[in-house]
This record gives sequence, C-alpha cells and structure tokens, in this order.
Amino acid sequence: MIVIFYNDKPVYLAKSPLQSEDSAAFHIDKTDVITALKLLESENYRSICLYGFREEILLRKLQKNLKFIEAAGGVVLNDAGEILFIYRFDRWDLPKGKIEKGESASAGALREVREECGIVYIEQIRELEKTYHIYKLDEVYVLKTTYWFLMHAAGEQELIPQVEEAITKVKWVAESALGSVLKDTYANIRMLIANFNKSTTR
Repeated sequence: MIVIFYNDKPVYLAKSPLQSEDSAAFHIDKTDVITALKLLESENYRSICLYGFREEILLRKLQKNLKFIEAAGGVVLNDAGEILFIYRFDRWDLPKGKIEKGESASAGALREVREECGIVYIEQIRELEKTYHIYKLDEVYVLKTTYWFLMHAAGEQELIPQVEEAITKVKWVAESALGSVLKDTYANIRMLIANFNKSTTR
C-alpha cells in the first residue's frame, strides 16, 4: 500500500477498499480524483482510499490526473547522530527540492542539501523510501514524489540557511529533542523519520 498525504491527511492507494467511519473509498476508474481529494478539505473526513489495481498502477493513474513533479532530499546525520532540519513556512522540514532536468535523484538530493543548508562535505550512504504528497498551487493539484537519501556530514561545518528559499533556520536535532520538532512538521516527514528510526533499531 502507498500512502500519499494531502492537507496532512492520508490518501491510501490499495488493491482493495479500506473504509472506516471517517474515511471514504473510491474505485479510481469510477470517480473523479479531484472530487475525492476535496473531501479531505473538510473536517468530516480524515482519509480516503483509491483502489482497484496494484498500487504501482494506481500511482501511475493518479500521476495522469494531477500535475506531477519529482523532488529529492536528505536525512542528514552528523558525527553525533543528530538529524539536520530546516525551518521554512513556520514548520520544521528536511532539506529537499525539485530535481532539475537531466539530473539524477541522488545528485539532486546532494545539491539541495548543500544549497539549503550551506554544508559542503556530505557523504551519501544509501537510498531511503520515497514519500508522496499532494498540494494545491494556483488551484492546480500537484502530486510530488520525493526521493530520500541517508547522508552523513563529517566534522563541524557552518550551517547557512538559504533565505531566498524562505529558510530561516538550519539546525542539528538530537534524538532527545526530536519529539518537539516532529510535532511541528508535516505528516510525510513524521512517517519518514519513524520508518528510518525503526530500520536503525532492528
């Protein structure tokens, strides 16, 4: 199952319908996707499910219904095991950005981390899971897929927020302070960090 977030509420892509009291399920070929998404703009629904095919096929169908862009970013650790966060639009976030034409996801992730945080010396360790979220831009629904990479930044490097991208703070966050930061971030970032922490404690 693939989970996409819209308004910090989950849109589940599943072969069979998932339903609950505050959710609704729609066969992707028998509904207008935009109409289904608009349900999540109300307080009456906490999630929706789009079903009918394997999740990969559902995702491709959704990409045809919405404007689709790809981004890449990093879960960056320092020598102390702290995670690098940026503060933008009144929320904590991880460094990420749109992949440029002809650029690979891994190269884009490194470039975005360097540009947004000012650090130079980064080692890319491995690819993590992808996250998906939907947002509206000038009344157009956009589906963004973000490729994430685990990275390591060695030594003490100066952190410089990219103010032209509305980033006002960059800081390392220790595990003991992670809870307060995650309360003030996006649902897909919380899911990514939770899954990352699970994978490192196995």
